[in-house]
Amino acid sequence: MRCTKFVPFFIIAAIVATCIVGCNIFNPSNQERVDDTDTDALIYEGYINIQRSEYTKAANHFSKAILSDSTSSRAWYGLAKAVLNQYSLNVFEMLKYVKTENNTNGFMKMTDLEVEKFRIGIDTVIKIIDQFIQRDTTDRTDKAIRFADIANSYTILQLSNVAILIRKATSDTQRMFSFDAAANQISIDWTTLQNLATNEAIETVNSLAASAQALKADPDNTFSIFRSFLPGTDTVPDDEFRDGALSITNQIIEMSDNLTSNADRASVFVKVGNGIDDDGDGCVDEEIWDGADNDGDGEIDEDQRPGTVLVFKTHWTQRAVASLKIPEGSIYETLDIDRNGIAVEPEEWNFIYAEPDDRAANNDHRLQFALRIAFVPGPGGNMIQNKELARTDTDINNIRYDLAWRKTNIGGCWVNYTEADFFNWFQGRN
Repeated sequence: MRCTKFVPFFIIAAIVATCIVGCNIFNPSNQERVDDTDTDALIYEGYINIQRSEYTKAANHFSKAILSDSTSSRAWYGLAKAVLNQYSLNVFEMLKYVKTENNTNGFMKMTDLEVEKFRIGIDTVIKIIDQFIQRDTTDRTDKAIRFADIANSYTILQLSNVAILIRKATSDTQRMFSFDAAANQISIDWTTLQNLATNEAIETVNSLAASAQALKADPDNTFSIFRSFLPGTDTVPDDEFRDGALSITNQIIEMSDNLTSNADRASVFVKVGNGIDDDGDGCVDEEIWDGADNDGDGEIDEDQRPGTVLVFKTHWTQRAVASLKIPEGSIYETLDIDRNGIAVEPEEWNFIYAEPDDRAANNDHRLQFALRIAFVPGPGGNMIQNKELARTDTDINNIRYDLAWRKTNIGGCWVNYTEADFFNWFQGRN
């Protein structure tokens, strides 16, 4: 039997069970214990258990079915369904907590005990589905049920996980994502991450990336969940919003991959807008989340400032930062990004090439201040390694790499520091 594509996650099991319950072909003798090597019989019993609300027994049967035949997509799906019910989680009811009527994070209003119940259940189910997805995308299942068939529900689970993580930052997921209908742009503000522990910030990004993968697996259906997550998108035609959402998701996946490949330096990328030099080049919040090198040091999207990431109709295939604005009432009204003694310079906030297409054509996404600094020995050499030495040298009482060393071996904004500036650099660090 092949399941109908795009059937909501929590309905598929009922359909499967209905299809097989008519005749007891898998366990005709009604034996109490099914042979642990009989995959079909184990799956049958699992769905019968679900119908009877015996979810622990169901999970046990599906787990045995997976041990018997790990290619069985019905077994993987059944196990996820059973665990969902064990934790009394209804996927589509969960969406109301991710985004409530007044566009706030519904998990913010729950007690810690209630949220912890959701967190454990969601985490357990996601781990099961992730194993199934890994198999499905590498052709190691029977394909009776595919990732695309459950992409909607998987997206909601991951967005719920994000909402719970952001709750820890006493913030709201709606601060992270916004849509400006007048400008036809989707914006992401990563500053919410700075209030999370580094491991929780990474988990947030990875959950968003998993949601993005679900959107890519079934864009025609799953993008509607993203639409509900972004207030003000009702007037955008489906094809335009779908393409824009796909563009954003590609960039989120890229950020997740970047964190994975730089796990030992994750804080360099997730401590957004904190007013501290996070990557050891002496510059402060010099980069923008645009998938490009904005200061010329050979790294991408490190030590970010808050900025509006614009995705226009004419730039669906790339992030396009058309302009940068200083957030009102923020530290950036007085912050000297390149540490040359002059705060809020136009060169710190304007690109060398104003138009996104010109930046792409010239392969130069630097801000104007980057023309005044140079990194040694240059991108591709040991400069990033040297930046890491400087970044982790945080004990003001035991400085291993003094200012002269940083100017000589890194360059960058360190050349603008005085000794007094250098000692101020250690403030706010471990």
